Amino acid sequence: MPANMDNTAILNQVLIMLNRSFAMYLHYAMPYFTQGDEQLRAAFENLVADQKSYVDKLGEMIIDRETRAEMGQFPMQYTDCHDLSIQYLIRELVRDQERDVRAFTRAVEFLRRDPAALALVEEILGNAQGHLETLSSLAKQQRPPSMISTNPLPNDSPATIRMSAAV
Repeated sequence: MPANMDNTAILNQVLIMLNRSFAMYLHYAMPYFTQGDEQLRAAFENLVADQKSYVDKLGEMIIDRETRAEMGQFPMQYTDCHDLSIQYLIRELVRDQERDVRAFTRAVEFLRRDPAALALVEEILGNAQGHLETLSSLAKQQRPPSMISTNPLPNDSPATIRMSAAV
């Protein structure tokens, strides 16, 4: 029984990581998408949908073991990510996904003697690796985030007029 409790604790940690991931937070905060962000939007929505599905599966497995499913809380550092574009946030999503893949790999190592838990966490790991590959590829296609717009201002724009008047 103690081994099962340890495995259930590991399952709860995986549950919390998925349920309170950066992607899940952004799902509620909704990053800004432009018209050209169709691939990013699809990748983001697929990631969130898969994480929600695995949260349900993990929750069921944990409850079937007559243990409480821990849902966790979002980290406070996520709160500074409101109203940002997906182009800016994609690199953070990649870092978060890399961290999750490392943690899921460790969880798999601990669950070797629990076939049902092992199968589910191996599936979660494979899914996370696939999303990491997709997000990494999309992040490489993005320009580095900048605070300065690369769009030239027309000569008669208010910013140009203010700057001319100040000179």
